[in-house]
Amino acid sequence: MRPIVISALVPDIKRIYDIYFAAFEHEQMAQILLKILFPGGITDEFRAAHTVNTLAFWNMCSYQYTMKCLDLDSGEIVGMLLADLHVKHRSVEERQNFGVPWLEGAEKERAEKVLDPLWEAKEKLWGGRPYICKFSLVLY
Repeated sequence: MRPIVISALVPDIKRIYDIYFAAFEHEQMAQILLKILFPGGITDEFRAAHTVNTLAFWNMCSYQYTMKCLDLDSGEIVGMLLADLHVKHRSVEERQNFGVPWLEGAEKERAEKVLDPLWEAKEKLWGGRPYICKFSLVLY
């Protein structure tokens, strides 16, 4: 294999997230987290909505980069990478926690009990300062 990491394109969304979600299938803590964040499961309906929402996010987000690992021999996408790149100071408003808007009620409260401490730790560590954070590298 001759891999190269390059920017993901809109037509790549489904494949790179096939790889992303498959990476969690055999890891117990990741499975628990996915069940909390997506209590309805990773169904075909969920994936269709996820693809639409990912495209919407790509159109508005100015700091998160999604990359694909492409095998130059086969032309297949064999991995993906997500990275946040903040090159300037950010205000409190720019750093606000939006929670989990896709859930409601008890499911929302449960998910935010898991995610809020992670957001708070990131805020404590970096606050508004510039930083680069690679948070997912998944190979198929």
